[in-house]
Amino acid sequence: MKGMVGRRDASVEGYMPDQGLREPLNFGGIVGQEIALAILKASLASGRIAHAYMFRGPSGSGKATAARVFARYLLCSRVAEGKSQEPCGYCPSCVRFAYGTHPDFFDMGEDRRTIKIEESHRIIEDSMKKPFLAPRKVFLLRDVENMTREASNALLKALEEPPSSTCFILTSSNPAAVPDTVISRCQAVPFRPIPVKALVHIILSIRDVAPDVALEAARFANGSVEKALLILDARHECGSPTLLEGALAESPVVGAERYSHMDPESQRQFLDSLGVELEKRLELSLESQNEEGAKDRSFRFYRECLLSVMKAKRRLERNVSPYLTFAGLLFELRQLSAKEKRSE
Repeated sequence: MKGMVGRRDASVEGYMPDQGLREPLNFGGIVGQEIALAILKASLASGRIAHAYMFRGPSGSGKATAARVFARYLLCSRVAEGKSQEPCGYCPSCVRFAYGTHPDFFDMGEDRRTIKIEESHRIIEDSMKKPFLAPRKVFLLRDVENMTREASNALLKALEEPPSSTCFILTSSNPAAVPDTVISRCQAVPFRPIPVKALVHIILSIRDVAPDVALEAARFANGSVEKALLILDARHECGSPTLLEGALAESPVVGAERYSHMDPESQRQFLDSLGVELEKRLELSLESQNEEGAKDRSFRFYRECLLSVMKAKRRLERNVSPYLTFAGLLFELRQLSAKEKRSE
């Protein structure tokens, strides 16, 4: 198993892989997470690095981004020697990290896959070995709520008897789904939804959009960079169809055939984008409609559509046939649309 972090064009948590973004080099590039940063800075300043941290908070709040930045501090030779307070960027550890070839850094779950027991066993085996280049080994385990029960139980061995030269960083958007035995062995680092002002700043640094467009996306993103980008992706020029209108205009059979041939990540992104668009329509229907009857009809329609999208996502997660999943979704959306038109 090799380290997989730090490519210069590596994607950042909550960002789409094709954005070509560069992650922050230090804590100064992370906004809206003052409490989490204060905890991590205090650990570094005191020299008392916990053997395991649990970065917990909503999806898209930057947990994995912060974890990778924290790893830069832990692996930098000059920081470890007390010669610098920030990752230097030019010591052998920093250079290897930047190019994704650091032998002492392991990024698990970067592709959103479930971590299984075989990988937990490899993590335990690798954690027992001495660092090759840096002062310590760092393991980033993303979305640990997705670990199998067997993998979580195996990981406990490493968390209970960690080598002094190993640091585990776990992230979770749903800590309630993580075994208490795992949580109790980690120092908690809380992340919160990113404030609207900070989210606007992030959006403007990523996308070439007008400030008012960034503000609109931030308002409906519920503090998530991922959701904000999905909103922008779903936003079309005036007069062109939205994702919902495009889905309704397409033959369910033809659409199901097309979506079923997409790669799993593209399928997930489409459903996420459609879900975000429907969430935004739900909010707007409550804000802009003055007549109670009209508001109730549009709200019910968008709500039912959103429930259909959520059901389709669950079906894909359970490995139901993509063709059947998308055919069912598109048929349901058509039926809901026809019902809505009859009620007008």
